[in-house]
Amino acid sequence: MARQTFKVIIDRPIGYQDKFGNVYPVNYGYVPGLLAGDGEE
Repeated sequence: MARQTFKVIIDRPIGYQDKFGNVYPVNYGYVPGLLAGDGEE
């Protein structure tokens, strides 16, 4: 099996709190250039 490497951008690390008070229990991010079904990265 061929091995692949991807660059991942973590924009909300574990413990990050947003302006609404939500705390992220996991790393949240994206793979640049890879689009999801909603058209977002």
